Amino acid sequence: MKKIAILLAVLTVGALSAMAQGKFAFANNSAFPITSKDTGLPVGAGNAVLGPSSIHVALLIANDGAPLSSLKMVAMVNNSASTSALAKGTFNGGNPFVLPATSGVTTDGSAKIEYMFVAWDVASGVTDPVVALADWTAGQGVTWYGKSALGTGYTPATALGIAGATFGTGPGQVGGFSVAQAPEPSTLALGGIGAAALLLFRRRK
Repeated sequence: MKKIAILLAVLTVGALSAMAQGKFAFANNSAFPITSKDTGLPVGAGNAVLGPSSIHVALLIANDGAPLSSLKMVAMVNNSASTSALAKGTFNGGNPFVLPATSGVTTDGSAKIEYMFVAWDVASGVTDPVVALADWTAGQGVTWYGKSALGTGYTPATALGIAGATFGTGPGQVGGFSVAQAPEPSTLALGGIGAAALLLFRRRK
């Protein structure tokens, strides 16, 4: 009986802890797909170059109004492995997705957050968006890279609420986004954009 009581207590604490975290819509749909800048087609479409389950999509969050350098990755998922028409260009990391406790970010739904979706190719083997961006701007390792606009003013849903859509045209929402092939390193050097782009995602240590 004592073991059962302890187990129930542990499960209760875990459930309450999960309920204390805010909920987020970490997913898009075919109306706001990830597309290839080369073709304009959704990732996973027959002529889009990039196929099903070929792109990592990371969710980065920070307190609303914080500098971009404060964004922290809290989850990652691949684009859909399905070849159906409605699945092309989509990903689903959870809707709702329970935001994990994140240092320096209020994720329990009591305050607004800002967020961004970042995508890069699975074939690179890279699983960190900061490393992915650094490699992409250097023309090394990561071949495809893209990011959404910054979503601001998003209030995560609490335990009994429904997570608001993150993709759309309304306030605080972002539209679909595109991934592009890395330019030649010489082009980046001439443009001087490599270092500037990296600064956008430099995380605070």
